[in-house]
Amino acid sequence: MYKQQAVEQLREYSRAKERAPFLAAKAQVLKERLENNIGDKRTTLAVLKRVECTMTADSMVIQDVESCLEYLDERERCVLWHFYVRRTYDYIEILNEKLCVERSQIYRLKDKAIQKYAMLSMGDFY
Repeated sequence: MYKQQAVEQLREYSRAKERAPFLAAKAQVLKERLENNIGDKRTTLAVLKRVECTMTADSMVIQDVESCLEYLDERERCVLWHFYVRRTYDYIEILNEKLCVERSQIYRLKDKAIQKYAMLSMGDFY
């Protein structure tokens, strides 16, 4: 169960990192609309509040995940990054090149890394 939650948390981290620049730009546009009295003020304020709430929640997710990732070694972070955060079609080949290990070893590293990450990120540990 913890492994599935950890995987989902890493995927949410990926989505939050991707959303961050867009949400910042969207908030800036909405603030400019309010300053220049463009459009319905009430609607603009409501949308701005939702955008800012999403930005705050995303920031918390990013901080939580990054604080756990700090305690993993470089190889474990690399494997989790390519498996769950920035997965590409050739992620195994990339990991083969970066880590100089066989495919089966990559999967063993991934299993160890996700277990360690799950332990660090779940509240039962502390």
